[in-house]
Amino acid sequence: MLFTPDRIDGLKPGQIFVFGSNLQGHHAGGAARIAHQKFGAVWGQGVGLQGQSYAIPTMQGGVETIKPYVDEFVRFAKAHEEYIFLVTRIGCGIAGFKDSEIAPLFSDAVECSNIILPREFAEVLCLPEATRRTLMKSAHGQVRTMADIIIALNKEKHYTTPAEALSDLQKYFERIAETGDEVAFTAVRIFWNSIGDAFSDGRLDAERLCRTMEDFNLSDKDWNEAYLSHCLDKLLKIIIYFNDFRRYRNADTLLDDMQYTGVLSFSHCGPQREPYYFNMSRYPWLFFQCGLRENWDRMTTDGVLDGQKMSNVMFDTHERGIRKYGLDAVIGHDYVSDGPCHPEVYFPKKMGTAPVYVKTKREYIKSCGEGKGPNRVPDYFEMQYAQPLLEKSPDYTNVNGFYIPKSDCSLPVYHEWRGKIKIPSHLTPRDFIDHIIKGTPIS
Repeated sequence: MLFTPDRIDGLKPGQIFVFGSNLQGHHAGGAARIAHQKFGAVWGQGVGLQGQSYAIPTMQGGVETIKPYVDEFVRFAKAHEEYIFLVTRIGCGIAGFKDSEIAPLFSDAVECSNIILPREFAEVLCLPEATRRTLMKSAHGQVRTMADIIIALNKEKHYTTPAEALSDLQKYFERIAETGDEVAFTAVRIFWNSIGDAFSDGRLDAERLCRTMEDFNLSDKDWNEAYLSHCLDKLLKIIIYFNDFRRYRNADTLLDDMQYTGVLSFSHCGPQREPYYFNMSRYPWLFFQCGLRENWDRMTTDGVLDGQKMSNVMFDTHERGIRKYGLDAVIGHDYVSDGPCHPEVYFPKKMGTAPVYVKTKREYIKSCGEGKGPNRVPDYFEMQYAQPLLEKSPDYTNVNGFYIPKSDCSLPVYHEWRGKIKIPSHLTPRDFIDHIIKGTPIS
């Protein structure tokens, strides 16, 4: 889902309906009435989470009186990644405001992958590539990919030991490394066949590219389908990451960048060279092995691997717990800290039953790479490929490890190892860049 639907008749587990309310909590009309009738909004409660809805007051005065409540909502959403928040056009109905007045209040929500905005707000915020919010968190991560491959293989193999399953999985990836990656090459062919139609009015239309690539179905095996989804995710993520600062106007430039950075430099008919863009990294593989071995008995029926039980043990139980109790409570009950070396890293007590999380000042985030480490940089992987482009870009210069735009302050700022930098809300991009150039601290 790229934008909040115009009409919402039902919600999936974990989805929250965000509506405009009044401080008295009299949910008598518009989206507020729907929230009260269908999604658990409480009569008399005008602010915050209630059932499967979240109220933002909009009837108490001008736009300036709404902003604190929107800011509070964004902070809440950032602290509760277990929910997906579907924001309606709050304030643009009975309250009488325009989209152009309300949308800017949600500028800080743009980087939140779990906040979905209405199309009208996205257009005001100049976000034709709203796809980025959903794609920057991979839908088919490494652990999920490995699990789905084994689940698919199990339909034919009927595994009775974890060693059998892991052996086949290892052979699958060894075959890719040694004889060529036909599946990833299929993903690249899909990309090649899609990119020509992905430009509109001289700019890359990421939504159109995403839709076009998803329409292809060239895989003949379920286990290849799982890996193909992973490869497509990785390609789309890197394209969207590059486009943030390259602002592609034609397919040739994009293809040149993909080739230059090594994303497309791999073999579909022979041994892979390192580094290999589509390779599975070390930590997810180790954690997946441990999880499969330790939880094997819970994933079998009459001694044979049960795909539904495997999915339930490794993914579904954790997600249900978050929806019911909240992420903080689940981590407090089911997790342990890594100890003195990385006290901010939290592991599930039962290995392989949930992701690893890293605690920041305000929230827990999933560890990038789904493994161990001080992973506070969600785009660390993408930045490794973007850095050569930033180094040679005529639009950027490197100052004290920061890549800053030379003249166009609307371009993002990056750091050599911290990736894309979020500019503090109280500073303009120009002021932020001046701080970097002068080396002065930011209060």
